[in-house]
Amino acid sequence: MSKIVRKDTDSDGVEVNIMYAFGLLLRRLWLLILVALVVGASCAVITKAVEEPTYTLSMTFIVNNKSEKDLSSSGENSVSYNDMSASAYMANTFVHLMTGRTMCNAIAAECKSYPKTADQVAKMIAASRKTDSSIIDMTVTASSPEEAYELAQAVKDTYKDVVQVYSGGSIHLCDEPELPTKPDKSVGTVRNAIIGALAGAVICALIIIIRDSARNTVRSQEDIQNKLQLNVIGEVSQVPSGERFYKKSAHGDRELLITDKACGFAFVETYKAMRTKLELLNGRRGYKSFVVSSAGANEGKTTVAVNLSLALAQNGYSVLLVDADLRKPSVLKNLGISNLSGNGIADVVNGAKNSSDAIKYIEKYKIFVLAGDESITDPTEVLSNAKTGEFIAAAREKFDYIIIDTPPVGIVADAAICAKYTDSSIFVIREDVFPVPAILEAVSDLTQGGTDLAGCVYNISTDRSKGGYGNYSISRRGYGYGYGYGKHYGYGYGYGSHSGSHGKNSK
Repeated sequence: MSKIVRKDTDSDGVEVNIMYAFGLLLRRLWLLILVALVVGASCAVITKAVEEPTYTLSMTFIVNNKSEKDLSSSGENSVSYNDMSASAYMANTFVHLMTGRTMCNAIAAECKSYPKTADQVAKMIAASRKTDSSIIDMTVTASSPEEAYELAQAVKDTYKDVVQVYSGGSIHLCDEPELPTKPDKSVGTVRNAIIGALAGAVICALIIIIRDSARNTVRSQEDIQNKLQLNVIGEVSQVPSGERFYKKSAHGDRELLITDKACGFAFVETYKAMRTKLELLNGRRGYKSFVVSSAGANEGKTTVAVNLSLALAQNGYSVLLVDADLRKPSVLKNLGISNLSGNGIADVVNGAKNSSDAIKYIEKYKIFVLAGDESITDPTEVLSNAKTGEFIAAAREKFDYIIIDTPPVGIVADAAICAKYTDSSIFVIREDVFPVPAILEAVSDLTQGGTDLAGCVYNISTDRSKGGYGNYSISRRGYGYGYGYGKHYGYGYGYGSHSGSHGKNSK
């Protein structure tokens, strides 16, 4: 028998899933907005603190195509269209004269209280002609009202001497400069805030995408086939999270069972499809006993084991469901059974009970169960005892199928020990939880004794891009679950870096 059922692939490239990245950023939209607000506000505050206020004073000049001498000698007040056109054309010349090097030198010479060079003056003055007119608007900008006023007075006192070199026309100041009373509105503060907000959001988005890509987790059936090169026997989508399903029962939270119509048609049909594959394995290879495990906690292995047992029983098979997770037994809880006690298989191996007394038939579900509700202190010793293998071998002769729920193989060795006693194993992989190297290591540990791997169950799928039974996904719903031990992730509840938010399927 083969150790691992693999699927060949020649896909070595890196696929960029734009829709996945968009969905990822959409789920982190609150973080992007928060970062944008914080960075934008910080840029605004910093700009406000370091930016010196400026004061601008405006002056208006009007250009005439006639010189001062011509105007005084003619005594005419009428202005022809040709005069207006000529004056507008001349205004362009005066704009250059009013901001030229000669003008800047003259202004600098007049500034006594706030001395400055001609180059500095050139940066502080600006002039422009109004469209289709002979009017020139000139502005002077300085760091204080007094300096701006002195600069404007210097312009007033010097402009006639400078522009008189142009004898073909004249220019007149229309209004007297006044001391500015308010600083200019800072466009830099708003501009920097917007730029900072956008930059912060973009950088945050890149960090989110890069960190998520670096996690290298399983996010689709194709990832299992391409990255892990393993066969997928079923994809179980998330179940609805409405109030109708998540009501409380006397035993606690309502569990996911295919006998409960509230789980939905897709959920039930997925397990029926997996049942068919186990039946085919039984017919072709004679497989009757299966270990169900996963790389870590909260991947839904117990839910898978329980529902596979129920699906097989619905087809009329005699099924024995064994809870071999002696550190954290949860089969009875998943079935909603609270009137059984003991240590399950540990009682049989230790001789506290014989198998006929320890195994209970659950009429409601038509399955046989060997499970306890109490953890034990020496689970590895119990499972590695030769009597455990003898019990499973004997049970194989009495039941059509044996489904054994075990602890995560990536945490303790119990699952690998149980796998040696069974025909095959089923590996549960929850979407987007464990990195590919950790999963590969766990699969290697599970199959190191030569046990065949029937395939993987892609669990709690949220991929809505596909049709079929794998498209019944709603939002995640979390609850606490953890192992009080650790192979790679340390001791204590909460269990390492992959605890996170877990769905209802996560048992």
